[in-house]
Amino acid sequence: MLDIKSCWGQLEEYSSSIFLSWSWIGSWLSAIKNKSNVYAIYFYTHTNKLVGMAFLTKDKVRRRKIFTLNIISLNESITNDTQFIIEYNNILYNPDYRDDVFFSFFDLLRNGPIKFDELQLHAFDVNNAPDIETMASSNKFHYLCEKTSKTNFADLSDFTNNPDDFLLTLSKNKREQIRRSIRFFEKLGESNMEIASSKDQALKYFNAMGKLHQAYWTSKGRPGSFSNDTWTEFHKHLITNNPDNIQLIKLSFGDHVVGYLYNFIDSTSVYSMQSGFNYGKDKNDRPGLVLHYYAIYHAICSKQQKYDFLVGDAQYKRSLSNAFNTCAWIQVQNKTIPVIMENMSVKCYRFLKNTLKPITNTFLHLIKRNGNLSIK
Repeated sequence: MLDIKSCWGQLEEYSSSIFLSWSWIGSWLSAIKNKSNVYAIYFYTHTNKLVGMAFLTKDKVRRRKIFTLNIISLNESITNDTQFIIEYNNILYNPDYRDDVFFSFFDLLRNGPIKFDELQLHAFDVNNAPDIETMASSNKFHYLCEKTSKTNFADLSDFTNNPDDFLLTLSKNKREQIRRSIRFFEKLGESNMEIASSKDQALKYFNAMGKLHQAYWTSKGRPGSFSNDTWTEFHKHLITNNPDNIQLIKLSFGDHVVGYLYNFIDSTSVYSMQSGFNYGKDKNDRPGLVLHYYAIYHAICSKQQKYDFLVGDAQYKRSLSNAFNTCAWIQVQNKTIPVIMENMSVKCYRFLKNTLKPITNTFLHLIKRNGNLSIK
């Protein structure tokens, strides 16, 4: 029997992101409950050289309250309690064989033993893959791109010799916001940025971050990530078993805790995974902005090349970034009866909606113009 960890390790040097490291994948495999629905896919050359690997999970999903589909997913499970939000998702492959690996992958989908209605490629790294739409079409699959999202990041390679130069690249308004906020916090005491140096301290910071995170999101009427116990336990497992790839940061000014950052790291990059900030009411109380700036400054001093804010095009991410990649949520559909029926129902609904909308608008306009119009 093949040793999955050993095989993955043979290819890990080619990983295009930390989310394809064994740190993430191994923790995910340990956390998912129904391992019988996980398929390990290996790609070999004709000389028996391993050049690619991926995992597919298979789940039955009920959609639109009517249709039940067999969904396969790349390197994640899409059920609510085991979806840990992978990013920069991809097949792990040797770059010299990229196209061959993807051709083989689609051949497996078309002719292999796994029966499915739809393949989901969530947060797929389109920058490091061939054209999936073309490959899907050539294999007679239906292609849908649900959405795309920028992954904003700060390229730090130009600031290694002088970290202070990074601040000067930001907009004048953003520089002033950071400086005013730092001066505001400095009135509370001397700054102290601590990075957890042990597993126990890392878990302590993680739990404290969770309280701040939940306080903010529940105040907005949202559940927050830490309301999902399985998600929380997965990340505790990740922290405990992969200390070299985890960074938990606490920033304080005097006795005042500004907040915490939970980052995933490798030798060249920092990936900002999660946060918890201690928000105040003063207009200069900007804990997230200040904490990310301190973390970026530390990353530059540590000779890391990139500080990645991951998926989401929030304004603060754009303001601290100077580059971006793109991730896509892609559906590759088999032309099965459930898929055909679902797609037909969606088209009918949209047709009726678009047809009736102008009629409804005209009717409402008539009512507005004729206030005494009665309806019988």
